[in-house]
Amino acid sequence: MDCDIAVSNFWLSGKEFRRDPVEVMSNGRITVCFPFVGNSFGGSHVSAIKLILALDQGTYRPLVVLHVKDGPVASYLEKNGIPYLVAPVGAPPLVQRRGGSSVSDMLSMARFVSGAIPSLVRFLKQHEVDILHSNDGQIHAAWSIPARLAGVRHIWHHRADPEAFGVNYLAPVLSHQIVA
Repeated sequence: MDCDIAVSNFWLSGKEFRRDPVEVMSNGRITVCFPFVGNSFGGSHVSAIKLILALDQGTYRPLVVLHVKDGPVASYLEKNGIPYLVAPVGAPPLVQRRGGSSVSDMLSMARFVSGAIPSLVRFLKQHEVDILHSNDGQIHAAWSIPARLAGVRHIWHHRADPEAFGVNYLAPVLSHQIVA
């Protein structure tokens, strides 16, 4: 499948690896973590979940993670028999508003991320995550630094404003691949 090949090429074409990809592929599946906030549900969630379902289960082990366990994403996953774990930290603050984020919003996110880093790094290592696929602004902001610190390759799936701060200033530094 196209998504399978894209992830394989992404994984195999990089210059730095947390673990040798040949070893990962011979000893087990590549773990791809898909974190979601979980308090809202829309087209980007449907698209990401279709990607999860399309991955070759013999090669990849999708790990779905929710910050909000009693929201609409959890309901959708449960209805479709898709297992998920609850993130070790609460939901990141919402920072995107019409016209851009305020300084106060960005400081709120920075406080959240700085407090969440140790727990998220530990979570990524504990679950032996090889690739992190982030799907929205809150998740990009919350998981990018922990992924980098844990040695996890990061795909930043950007679905919003191409002029956004994160995709232009954070993603090029923190992520291994930007997909739009």
